[in-house]
Amino acid sequence: MLAGKSMGVNMKVLGVGDAAKKAVDFITSAGYEIECSAVQPISESGEYIIGSSQLDESLMILLVISGLENDEVSKLVVDIGDTNHKEDLLTIFIHVESYFEADEKKLVQARLDMVIPSITATLIIKNEQLPCFKREGVPYTHDGLVNEAYFQAVVGVTSPAINVGYIGVDFNDIVELYSPRGHSQKGTVCLFGFGRAVGEGRAASAMNQAINMLGIDLSNLSGSAGVQVVMLADENSFSMGEYADYMDILYDNLDENIDLFCALNLFEEQREELCSYLVVRQS
Repeated sequence: MLAGKSMGVNMKVLGVGDAAKKAVDFITSAGYEIECSAVQPISESGEYIIGSSQLDESLMILLVISGLENDEVSKLVVDIGDTNHKEDLLTIFIHVESYFEADEKKLVQARLDMVIPSITATLIIKNEQLPCFKREGVPYTHDGLVNEAYFQAVVGVTSPAINVGYIGVDFNDIVELYSPRGHSQKGTVCLFGFGRAVGEGRAASAMNQAINMLGIDLSNLSGSAGVQVVMLADENSFSMGEYADYMDILYDNLDENIDLFCALNLFEEQREELCSYLVVRQS
């Protein structure tokens, strides 16, 4: 359990498709305190409908984890009626790329833009990145790794909205990171990096794992890019020296003009593991 309280940001996770339903069940069973539910298909048409009944007026961040295959994206329908959200709701789609062809990212994004004009960002986890989510000593099936990937992505996106009195971002910072650049761009595609480590040097190890998982050279990012970094650790064993080591690695890899949003969240219960999360908006 994260120490502290939510900074008043109302968030919800919706799972669309069979794989996403399993992921929603996994997130719920893990005890992460965020509202989660699965969207059931309409039996006659097979469509998955996200409607106003699922989106209360106070909702600020909607995460949709999608287990739909590429040719099924058109079955996702958003019908929000006359609710007041659509201009201020941050809507983030999380896709594990094993359900999509790697060279069809832009096509997938275009289809999502047509289906959901209000989409803010799509977070992509590459199929070859799935082994990065393995926890030592735990035997994973492919589906188990997909569940773990969705879970860690949800934590990485939503945990900055937890105010623990250490280092954090506000809701406007989160919106700034995920919002498209320029008036003509409808949605932005983000990459996700994750690392976990224990023992001496765990902060540096977790950060390097997250950077390596991204599969890009951070030093080549343009000034219009944005990076969110989140560290989760045990408040009893954590030291600010670890945070300094952690951030030094990031600063060594990033241009000083890149938008950088940092959050440090600490767990109340004792745990040896330190986790690192990176979200990169490339432009």
